[in-house]
Amino acid sequence: MKNTINYTAMLSVLFLTACGNPDKEKTDQNGDSLSRDTALVMDSAGSSEKPDTADLGFFKHAAIGGMTEIEAGSRMLIVSTDAGIKRFAQMMVTDHTRAGAELRALAEKKGVKLPAVLPESNIALIKNIDKYKSDGQNEYYAHMMVGDHRKTIDLFNKAAASKDRDISDFARLTLPTLEHHYNMAKALEEKVSAHKKNQGDDPLKLSDQTEMKHL
Repeated sequence: MKNTINYTAMLSVLFLTACGNPDKEKTDQNGDSLSRDTALVMDSAGSSEKPDTADLGFFKHAAIGGMTEIEAGSRMLIVSTDAGIKRFAQMMVTDHTRAGAELRALAEKKGVKLPAVLPESNIALIKNIDKYKSDGQNEYYAHMMVGDHRKTIDLFNKAAASKDRDISDFARLTLPTLEHHYNMAKALEEKVSAHKKNQGDDPLKLSDQTEMKHL
């Protein structure tokens, strides 16, 4: 019987409330709200040099991306029997936990509070792992990791050009690790896809493959 995981308990943390005027919203460079609903707010006790809207967006998306990698990796460590997948998943948990701690320290320095819980859409992507079996789970996870890291590298490249030296340095120093993850994820995706073809089966139905295109 497949092990199950209580995502609600694992991911359930109270959203952080906004300081100042709750009716005034900002948007980040992706057009997403930076109000109290995003749990990304300024801390009045933080740095006197406040991040701009683009930097706030970076903090938000970097935090959500890191949490997603940790939770997805943790799930694959439970359900996958593929040694390569498990090694990669463990690397995701280890590296993104460390990077998350560094991001939190930087956010505190800048007076920014990070999202405390994943958006429902990200939770749904992780839960989708359980829709598949064996090779299908491996393929879905590898495909997810390629897409996630492609977007994360783009996010960090933009942050590397930040006017805030601390944010720029953090992004620049983290990029080589993200690029390493991306290259490994692509190799892993090719490997699991080749294994599927060699078996002559199709763990992911055509409808599932279509669904995965948004990752």
